[in-house]
Amino acid sequence: VCKEDRGAIYTPVAIMWDQYHGHFSNYHGTPWGLFDNTEGDLMMHALMNSLFPEDKEKICYSRGFRTSAHGDVFDVITNASSQETLNSYPAIFFCGDVPIDDAFAAKLVTYVKRGGKLVINYKQVESVVDKFPRGFFGAEITAERRKSRISYSRFSGKTLEERIPFTYTVAQAAKGTEVPVFTADDVRDPLVLIRKYGKGRVILTMPDFLKERYSNSAMLNIFHDLMLQLGREALPVTIDGDIQFHVNRNKKGWLVVLYNNYGVGFNATWQYPQRKPDSKFDAKVTVTPKFKAKSIREWFTGSKDLTLTVPAGDIRILEIRD
Repeated sequence: VCKEDRGAIYTPVAIMWDQYHGHFSNYHGTPWGLFDNTEGDLMMHALMNSLFPEDKEKICYSRGFRTSAHGDVFDVITNASSQETLNSYPAIFFCGDVPIDDAFAAKLVTYVKRGGKLVINYKQVESVVDKFPRGFFGAEITAERRKSRISYSRFSGKTLEERIPFTYTVAQAAKGTEVPVFTADDVRDPLVLIRKYGKGRVILTMPDFLKERYSNSAMLNIFHDLMLQLGREALPVTIDGDIQFHVNRNKKGWLVVLYNNYGVGFNATWQYPQRKPDSKFDAKVTVTPKFKAKSIREWFTGSKDLTLTVPAGDIRILEIRD
């Protein structure tokens, strides 16, 4: 493996934070350890806990080894990023309270015009809507506030039921704006709106910060449904199976790196690992490329199959050349 071309990790989705966020676990869960949390601050905790959930029952040392349906496809950037940095990501997802001044708003508009996908919550822009071109968000926003617990997603074709009701601002979609997620009732209020702008898209979400109110750990199912859709659109492969993964790009194609974090002992640590992984936790995974593959090879076993078994506590690296 050391002699192989490992390339560079592909992270198509950027999580946008405020450059002065003060978010750090050693700060007792508050900004800089000094200030009270806002709902935006809590979103930062909830998003990270939701993208990389801790599973103490199934994964030993779960603070370090986590399995996520979304994979490891994210970078974190800040509102101090250059235009070049913004343009390098297919999608940008706003997280927390991110200040937007005139200069930063102009960068975001340019980013979308050039083909980027901007995912932003109404609570993050309600005070700065006038800094963006008219029609940029593709909606007429009202002052009305409502609650719901059940929505329908055209992304997945599923009804999404939340643990508790969420609050959202009522919006009316402008002509030409898509509404892929809406309340599952007779009103069918838009909850996610997609507006084409230039070569890109603006994705406006209406439930407050896409999280459970007052929670620092739970994003809404609407959030997970949307993030899975972003991954489906951005990744060169689809991955089916309960497995942690990331994707690398090398000179000849793509590497799909699969980590099975299960079955290595609930009480094991890095100092005292369990030496005999439990085979009942072996994971069956199917990788489907979205391009015509010239060759397929798994680095450890030499297998040329796109469906493979990753033993408990082990990894597999599938190279798919294009």
